[in-house]
Amino acid sequence: MSHPRRISPWIVALLLFLGAIGLSSALRPAYAKGKSRHEKLSKRQMKKMMNKWARELGVKCDHCHIKKGETFDFDKSTPNKTLAKYCDEKFVATLRTAKKGKAISCGTCHDGKVKFMPRPKKK
Repeated sequence: MSHPRRISPWIVALLLFLGAIGLSSALRPAYAKGKSRHEKLSKRQMKKMMNKWARELGVKCDHCHIKKGETFDFDKSTPNKTLAKYCDEKFVATLRTAKKGKAISCGTCHDGKVKFMPRPKKK
């Protein structure tokens, strides 16, 4: 009769540790893994994208950014910046229109208004 081999407690601890690291990285949000799509854009590309968002929502820069003297503090986090980034990553970057399969934008849902409200169906 053979006896089962004993596993060293150190190996068990190591396996548990590695499993915990793997699980924690799997549960981390997608945008926390490496650079977000916003961090990959040049300043010029980012400014172009933000200007498009502002036009589509009918807002100015100070809707998302805090003015510091005569300039804006673009690095400071604000609730509106966080929401804009979330919407861009979860909706704009991933969804397409149902009829033609075109990329959506802020204007697709917001229709020129900051507050998102359902639109009445066209007759």
